[in-house]
Amino acid sequence: MPELKAILWDHDGTLVETEPYWIAAELELATLYGITWTEDDAIACVGSPMRESARRMQAAGVHMDIDPIVEWLVDRVAVMMDEQGILWLPGVQELFAECAAQNIPCAVVSNAWRKVVEKTVAGLPEGVVKFILAGDEMIVAKPDPWPYAHAADVLGVAHENCIAIEDSLAGTLSAEAAGIPVIVVRGVQPVEAGPLRSRVVDLAEINLDRLRDIVNGAQLELAEVNE
Repeated sequence: MPELKAILWDHDGTLVETEPYWIAAELELATLYGITWTEDDAIACVGSPMRESARRMQAAGVHMDIDPIVEWLVDRVAVMMDEQGILWLPGVQELFAECAAQNIPCAVVSNAWRKVVEKTVAGLPEGVVKFILAGDEMIVAKPDPWPYAHAADVLGVAHENCIAIEDSLAGTLSAEAAGIPVIVVRGVQPVEAGPLRSRVVDLAEINLDRLRDIVNGAQLELAEVNE
């Protein structure tokens, strides 16, 4: 039976509640250019590579090049994290404490830029996050399997011995395509049920033993996930 040897984490909406920051930043930028950009438009970008979100904003009327749009959004979210704090999602810090105690290595695999991800990682137990793959470093972005497959390979852990923690469909599909079971935290986008896919409201009741069960083939489906 497979043994849990590593956890691969998404960032936005999984580790921390930064999705509202990204949405607010996009709305601010849209206002500066006097364009129509709704919260629904922003939500549609959740889980997408940053440059894809920037292309959508550019097409909507933000007259900036792609990379400057991305940098503007990243800088704005970084400021919000400094001013309003890092909003940890339920159960995250407790699960990382378990990982530290039991020497379970973690990686963060995120479409967010490293500047943002590192702010979060600095608040976690030292040494537990062994590898960061940020959006500005990805050769191929989610939903391609490469990001999660690469993170597992860098950690030196077989894919079946990892579990990915996600909140978006793109990230879920990325991990599944790499042969990695996924536990999906309810986010701003719905993720339907599927094989290799457990779904929960949050991580408040999730510990390493429950993650081990999932790696060994259990499928966790909390009724409240659809409420």
